Amino acid sequence: MPRRALDPQGTCVACPHSDMTCPSEQSLEDLLSALIASGYVAHHDDIDARFAASRLVRCTNCGGAGCFDYRGVRRGRSLRAFWSCCRCGHWVEV
Repeated sequence: MPRRALDPQGTCVACPHSDMTCPSEQSLEDLLSALIASGYVAHHDDIDARFAASRLVRCTNCGGAGCFDYRGVRRGRSLRAFWSCCRCGHWVEV
């Protein structure tokens, strides 16, 4: 993933929308590692994974459709799920 230009506040200036997290601002891998270190374990939900890969969802950053990877973690009854765009790397917690 190429580095992007950041403004003085640390926001990626190449990202047209702010509803997804830019991988240059915060790496999803780093966040998932921190969650696992805090007691979360990897979790997979087939329904979420299939929906993320469906052509029903579109990346608001690059416009890619049906191109999301699903990552989930769980601690007790707390489930957190993330989708990351396969084209541009932007991600969102769903």
